[in-house]
Amino acid sequence: MSLVSVARADAPPAVDRWVEIDLYWFDAQAPERSAAAYWERYEPMYRGSRGHRGVILNVGFTVNHVMAYCELDQAIALPKPSGQELGPRLEGALAGDSAARQAAWRRRFSGRHDAGPQIGYGQWSYRALQALTAALRAEGARRGIEDFRVGSFVVAFRNAYGEVAPFAQAHPEAWTRWRPAADLLDSSAYFDPSAPLNADRGCFAGLPGGIAQGTAAHEVFVAQWAALARAVGLDAIMFRDGMGFPRAYTRYGPWGLAVPDRAAAEKITGGMAALLRGIKQIAPRTLTMMYSTAATATSDWRANG
Repeated sequence: MSLVSVARADAPPAVDRWVEIDLYWFDAQAPERSAAAYWERYEPMYRGSRGHRGVILNVGFTVNHVMAYCELDQAIALPKPSGQELGPRLEGALAGDSAARQAAWRRRFSGRHDAGPQIGYGQWSYRALQALTAALRAEGARRGIEDFRVGSFVVAFRNAYGEVAPFAQAHPEAWTRWRPAADLLDSSAYFDPSAPLNADRGCFAGLPGGIAQGTAAHEVFVAQWAALARAVGLDAIMFRDGMGFPRAYTRYGPWGLAVPDRAAAEKITGGMAALLRGIKQIAPRTLTMMYSTAATATSDWRANG
C-alpha cells in the first residue's frame, strides 16, 4: 500500500508565531502610529505561518489590569518603573574566556550611570488599550495577516517592578506568602486562585454587585477577564510566572520544601483548573496558554509554575 501526501510542498507550515512585548513599547496617545511601527518591525516574523499569529502585551506584570477593571475610561494602574535593562546595550558577543565574560556582565549591571533614559509606561486607560488592540488588528489585516490575535499575560507576583499592585493592596488575602525560612529567597507572593476573598463593594465590570464575602479568587478573575476581553478586544491570555503552582525559580513553596499532603496539592491544582475552565466557558474564543520553564522531566504545570 502506498501513501500519498496531499499537502503541497510549498504550503507554509501550520506553526504559531507570537511576540511578547511590554505595553510601554507603544504610545497611548498615538495607537495607529504605534501599531504601524510594530508591524514594520515584526511583520517578517509572521510571514510564512498558518498557525495562530498574535501579540501578548505585558500590562504591568501582575493580575491587576484584570482584577481591577471597572470601565473603559478608567486609568490602568501601572508601576512607575519598568523592566528596562539597567546597563548599556551590548553589541555582539562578549570576548574572552568565561571569567572575562562574567566580569563584563558584572560591569554592565553595576553601571547604572551608563543606562539610557528610563522608559516608563506613561498614562494608559482601558479605552487607549482598546484603541491599540483595534489598531494592531487593522494594520495586520491591511498587510494581509487575518485573524490576528491580541492578548495579555499575567504573573502570580504582587509587586511587579518593585510596586505592590493596587488590587494586591486591597486584597492581600488573595496572595500567599512564600518565605518558609529566613535564609530562603523571598519570591514575593503567589496569587492563589482558590483563596476566598473579602467583600468589596467597589466597581468591578464583571461583578456589578461587587465581590461577595468568600468568593474564590478564580471566580473573580474569570468574571473580570470576560468583561475586560469583551470591552478592549483581547482574545488570548498567557499565564506566566507562578500561575501554575505556588512556586517559581525555587525548589520550595509556601509549605517549605514539600507539599504537606495530597489535600493541599489538590486545593491549589483545583483552583487553577477552575480558573482555566471558567475562562473557556465564559469566553470560549480566548486562546489560553500557560508558561512553563521545563525544569521538570514532565514539564507539568502542577510541578513547575
